[in-house]
Amino acid sequence: MPPPETSTQTLMRLAKARQGIPSNYKLRQVLQVCEPTVTRWNQGRGAPTNALAIRMARMAEIDPALVLARISADRAQDEEEREIWLHVVARLSAEGV
Repeated sequence: MPPPETSTQTLMRLAKARQGIPSNYKLRQVLQVCEPTVTRWNQGRGAPTNALAIRMARMAEIDPALVLARISADRAQDEEEREIWLHVVARLSAEGV
């Protein structure tokens, strides 16, 4: 069974789909980032800066606050921090953000 998709991978997929971007190559051109950066994101080994995450959230038509909270949960250094961010995600989702 493959590992679950990270928030960044989901964001990339949705941004490409909503904007009609056919490939990671084209996405990196739109975002003006280098190939290794997008490769890391696609492999689940990194996350975009907050500025790029906001840009992709807008491309994906998702509230940037929710995206930033989800990516922060992915970046969390320990379980307590991760749980706090997931609580923020749940609250934002409940509020319809």
